[in-house]
Amino acid sequence: MKANLRRSRNHRTPTGKLARITPRHLEILGLLQRYRFLDARHIHALLGSNNSNVRRALGDLFHEHGLLNRLPQRAFMRDPLYDPEIYELSEEGEALLLRQDINSQPATWLKQCRYGAKSLAAHNLMICHVVAAIEVAAIRTGARFIPCSEILQRAPRTTQNARQPFAIPVSISHLSPNGRVQRLDMPVVPDAVFGLQYPNKTFRCFALEIDRNTMPLTRANLNETSYLRKLLQYRELISRGVYKMHFGLTETPMLLLTITTNAKHLEGIKSLLRELAGEKQWKRAFLFKAEPSLGSFVRAAKPLFSLFDTGWDRVGNPPFFINRTEN
Repeated sequence: MKANLRRSRNHRTPTGKLARITPRHLEILGLLQRYRFLDARHIHALLGSNNSNVRRALGDLFHEHGLLNRLPQRAFMRDPLYDPEIYELSEEGEALLLRQDINSQPATWLKQCRYGAKSLAAHNLMICHVVAAIEVAAIRTGARFIPCSEILQRAPRTTQNARQPFAIPVSISHLSPNGRVQRLDMPVVPDAVFGLQYPNKTFRCFALEIDRNTMPLTRANLNETSYLRKLLQYRELISRGVYKMHFGLTETPMLLLTITTNAKHLEGIKSLLRELAGEKQWKRAFLFKAEPSLGSFVRAAKPLFSLFDTGWDRVGNPPFFINRTEN
């Protein structure tokens, strides 16, 4: 194939050129080991570079070496012509990192397997992009980003050895409008968990929940998924300090970040929290943002560094800035 012909975006079209594996190649492979899915924009952001060398490295890793897969955009509800390519490690890429003894501490616990239905795939990609944007923005300001794998390394042995170490056991109860008390013992599994160490050496831990306007606010039965159940679970997790025992974070506060793609749905979630919490102070740990661009079917969102340095809504309290140690 002639080198000056445009190569396919979706199918491997090697030119046969001799392209050695460089440190930049290994850095890109490490990012996808760390994050599972990333599009080209977020890879550029994490590398701190958007030049032609990075674009060429991504092309070589896909076309010449077969160490990356490019995933079908429509499977993630994205435009196949205009949106940046989505990458994952191929089996050969995983094997190379294993041979090189490279272990980039994972920032998500998404498994290397099929990406699932469109709604699930879009949800999982959004998790990766949100956490990656916060990591980049934090590092730029001198904060240290702490991935979930590092948090797990510090957890009690029982948590580390659990089949699902990020499934946190909680027991909840709720008085229904009909006067019946419902009780449920069911773990809550955040979409992501990460920490920040600030320049003054203080720490915070964050649980992340991504909402693409698919979960109902309430249901009659607590056994069925709803935001009511989720808020009750996080009330136990945070206000009663369940996370401290689970992760061994005895001195570190935890906050819940909820990002939704629909502003109206967000207002419903906040209204529900207001009803549950009243004047109780545990609701201060619940932070909210509406980011419609993350749910856009017109153009894929650019990295949202503003998640780190703009205020998050709270119910009955001023906005909270996760980039500040004092709020």
